[in-house]
Amino acid sequence: MKVTPDQLGRLVTMLGTVPLKDNCSAVEWAGRYKAMGLSETRFLFDWFYAVDSAARTPWVDATYASGCNDQHIETALRAAAKEFGVSWKDAAPANGYAAPDNVKGYSILADVAAPKVVSNLDAARRHQDAQLEP
Repeated sequence: MKVTPDQLGRLVTMLGTVPLKDNCSAVEWAGRYKAMGLSETRFLFDWFYAVDSAARTPWVDATYASGCNDQHIETALRAAAKEFGVSWKDAAPANGYAAPDNVKGYSILADVAAPKVVSNLDAARRHQDAQLEP
């Protein structure tokens, strides 16, 4: 992976700050996207673009400046998603989930901060702590 471990750690932290809609985890949202017939790439970039632009833009600028391109960022997003337990291959929505008829403009970003954010931040902190271990 061309993205550095530091860049990946910052990406995990940024994704962990996104308040997810319906008080669902990133794992549940991956399942919902899959159930709606949307791609893994759409899920990853929707999640990424839900990060506040004040944090996301400098990260993107630095990542491109270090020689990365969109494919490298997508690979980094897959690696970061794994830190939250997301596996596209195994993604499935919770029982009883009914996909909306129209997914145009659909977003995982919550209208208000959801309590699930805490668990996403905890995953990001676990990733950072693992990077610090010798």
